[in-house]
Amino acid sequence: MPSPRLFLLPLLLILALPRPAEAQTEAEQIDALLTQYHEVGQFNGAVLAAEGDDVLYEKGFGDANMEWDIPNAPDTRFRIGSVTKQFTAALILQLMEEGKIDLQGHVTDYLSDYPAASGDRITIHQLLNHTSGLPNYTSLPGFMRDDARDPYAPDSFLAVFSGLDLDFEPGTEWNYSNSGYFLLGAIIEHVTGKPYDEVLRERILAPLGLDDTGYDHTDAIIEHRAEGYERAGRSYRHAAYLDSSIPYAAGMMYSTVGDLLRWTRALHGGGVFERPETLEMMTTPGMEGYGYGIGIGNIPVGDAKVRMIRHSGGINGFNSQLWYMPNEAYTIAVLDNGGGNSGAVADAVARVLYDQPTTAPVVSIAEPLTETVETDGVDAAVARYRELKANEPDAYDFGESELNGLGYYYLGRGEIDTAIRIFQLNVEMFPEAFNPYDSLGEAYLEAGNRELSIVNYKKALELNPGAQTAKDALRRLGVEDVAIDPDVINDYVGSYEAQPTFVFTVTTEDERLFVQATGQPRFEIFPSAEDEFYLTVVDAQISFNRDASGEVESLTLRQNGQHMPAPKVE
Repeated sequence: MPSPRLFLLPLLLILALPRPAEAQTEAEQIDALLTQYHEVGQFNGAVLAAEGDDVLYEKGFGDANMEWDIPNAPDTRFRIGSVTKQFTAALILQLMEEGKIDLQGHVTDYLSDYPAASGDRITIHQLLNHTSGLPNYTSLPGFMRDDARDPYAPDSFLAVFSGLDLDFEPGTEWNYSNSGYFLLGAIIEHVTGKPYDEVLRERILAPLGLDDTGYDHTDAIIEHRAEGYERAGRSYRHAAYLDSSIPYAAGMMYSTVGDLLRWTRALHGGGVFERPETLEMMTTPGMEGYGYGIGIGNIPVGDAKVRMIRHSGGINGFNSQLWYMPNEAYTIAVLDNGGGNSGAVADAVARVLYDQPTTAPVVSIAEPLTETVETDGVDAAVARYRELKANEPDAYDFGESELNGLGYYYLGRGEIDTAIRIFQLNVEMFPEAFNPYDSLGEAYLEAGNRELSIVNYKKALELNPGAQTAKDALRRLGVEDVAIDPDVINDYVGSYEAQPTFVFTVTTEDERLFVQATGQPRFEIFPSAEDEFYLTVVDAQISFNRDASGEVESLTLRQNGQHMPAPKVE
């Protein structure tokens, strides 16, 4: 799966530590944990934790500029990547309140020159919640390496993805797409007649007093702006240049931890919209728990399940987290400019706030492997991985995501053979995980090896039939999806009783198959093989079982390691 270049970041593998002494305050516990994260090279940035308007903890770690030894501080301005999306969504919703945008209106209602083949089918609502089917431009092969330095005007950039086939029929599936939010930025400009950054300043930043937040034009002089770095072993290097027109309304804002608290308090306190139902629309989860520019769900924090509204961001040299827990009014903001793991840091802070067992970071295996690649080559690095895993299994994080991130580090530098070797090691170490195969498929595609790319993408789909990136890649490679034979689709229609009060109802519409469980919405299911289907809204599969005469007699739902049989009752 592509590295989260403009958005999500994996959590760090962590080891349980004894609980801190009772005498320690929350701030002291947080500070001790984050000091450890910084010391092992997993965090370089600023953190804030608050309860309501009361700041519980606020501090900077490491340097904003490593060449001048300028330290990070709470007022350091960091790029926030896809945390930008909630600001873009809020602008759209403000324009909706004024009657200038209809969420059920189509792209071509606002951009008359946009290709009608897709623009007549995609609604604003679908752009906001990632169900548009637009291919994600940051995932297009070679785009971030070859094209991300070039400046574009917003309308000109639309041609990068507007002529591509949709990944799916709008509204039927969910797939995170920066293209959708880029398009929303262009719509904002056309509706208002002003540049996106000017609309952002006039409608949100100035009224709310967010003086440390703005659109990060790379040619502008911005006080207290952090430089972006990436880790290379135990050292750092400057992140690759990215023209500010590329992320645009999908991910090019900067902010501070303090301003993100002020924004969160205003958004959820009624200070952004005219009507309370507008915020309710924004924070209502759709497919994959995604609302408008934010994710919503009950998230595990240790052993606790916490109602959380959050988003992450990742952009060259920076990664970020903004978490809001409405029941307790907790806000956690984490901004990193050193290739660290903002998700793990946010989780560590949350564990303290919810009185959960705290955790300490482990040094990433990517650190010694990078050093070995640089000095002795990738084969020596693979050998060192095996040696360290055998002899020092508790000294490093040997997780799947660590190798995956390392592979993408070299893929981003154009060292494709090295990336392939790292991904191959990841496949070997984690043969039952779909993501290593997905990543290896991407690397082979970059290398021009279409056959091996298809093999690995197919394996990723075999292990996880809902793996959207693999599906999209195979579609672009001309590998057709499995189709349902129209002559047998009605075999599956009927009611299947898992329990007396819990029934799966399978229906068909336009040669598409849908399933609806008692008390739940109806979802489309997709074929992966004969009598085998999967859902994209959750990681689940359905098998239809036939009797000796070939008639469908039951189905089996497989989800979270559980198997639920359901005989057909009608």
